[in-house]
Amino acid sequence: MTFVYLYLFLLWIDPHGWVPGLVGLRVDLILFPLWFLYCYVGGKFSNTTKTHQSKIFLFWVTWLAISILINDKYEYSFKFLFEYYKWFVMFILVVSSHNSVNDIKKTALFMVFLSLVLSVEGIQHKHSVDGLGWAGQTLGWVDQSVLDAGGTGRTRWTGIFDGPGVFALVYTMSLPFLLSYLHKPYKLFARLIALAGTGLMSVAIYYTGSRGGLLTVLAILAVHIYQKFDLKFSKFMIIPGVIILLLALAPDHMTDMDDDSRSASNRIEMWTYGVDMVRYNPVFGVGRGNYGKYTFRLIAHNSAVEMMAETGAVGLMAWIALIYISFKTLIRFYRQSSDPKEKALAAALGNSIIGYLVSASFVTLEYEVFYFLFALTAVFGKFLEEPMKLDNKDFRNIIFITGGFMIGLKIFIAGYQAAYY
Repeated sequence: MTFVYLYLFLLWIDPHGWVPGLVGLRVDLILFPLWFLYCYVGGKFSNTTKTHQSKIFLFWVTWLAISILINDKYEYSFKFLFEYYKWFVMFILVVSSHNSVNDIKKTALFMVFLSLVLSVEGIQHKHSVDGLGWAGQTLGWVDQSVLDAGGTGRTRWTGIFDGPGVFALVYTMSLPFLLSYLHKPYKLFARLIALAGTGLMSVAIYYTGSRGGLLTVLAILAVHIYQKFDLKFSKFMIIPGVIILLLALAPDHMTDMDDDSRSASNRIEMWTYGVDMVRYNPVFGVGRGNYGKYTFRLIAHNSAVEMMAETGAVGLMAWIALIYISFKTLIRFYRQSSDPKEKALAAALGNSIIGYLVSASFVTLEYEVFYFLFALTAVFGKFLEEPMKLDNKDFRNIIFITGGFMIGLKIFIAGYQAAYY
């Protein structure tokens, strides 16, 4: 587990991105070989690479490689290829390094701890006199209307979390685990600690000024409430009312659909390009990393749209299959377990992935943390009574979800353009 903690520390805190003497150091090229050697010598790879989830992941990255090789290759093409295969190795190493459900709990708590540290950093950064954070980073860009109203910039971190929208992801990935500790069977002291952590993290999320982060929090809260309380329909309808109230109280720059920067309009425009790309090459797409080359401006700002455009319908289907089997694994474990704490942990991990997917609807979030969460779901799969696999019904569901997304995207774009143009 030491390697898992070290990996999370390097990813969250990013010392090689800002600590003098470590800047530019390729810690991944040091950590991963040592981690691999540890697992190999310790015999921890037994049965790990044979899981259905790892096979789907391997198919996905292989298809991604094919889409890159048959399309025009640019400066970032092989960088993407290296990164995805590295993430596949990380997936195997994480699954191999966890030997019990309790190990998953320890990993989740360490992730929460790191996120709370960065919550303190974000709050201090927002109120710093010189406008600099712990890593010497400045506040992120905001709309001019916010500055005119006396507001300041949005908090951000370094490394993969160097943008306000992505920085919010640090918090929203961890928030579901904190929420799970607010209820029984956890004791009062643990619940009070979780409540304080939730408050601290909520302030930090607010200071990122992320529209997607706000919607992600609302989605996580809605799902959490639905899971924890046996609400009748009339009472459950309170949730949309609370969401509407929170949106009304939020600052304009977090709720405006078409602000001074036209961020919403730009996203729709980029999604339109994505539809055109998959129409150009529906099977293989335009190749991973080539989205910006085709738009001459921006990337998709939506992970699913980017996967569809760059890896084609088959690539999108494999990507969705990985998400699908991860949720199926958690649901099966939840139904199998009789331990309320294990069930709460599985539900929290599922909610964390749901939050990630909501955020990925507004920002392209193809980062290794996404696949780290999938690796944790695969660990749950190691303790199922029957090995996890996809049957014919599952494959039909995946095809239906993929086709529904592609058709729904076209309908949404057409409706938006009709309403705003």
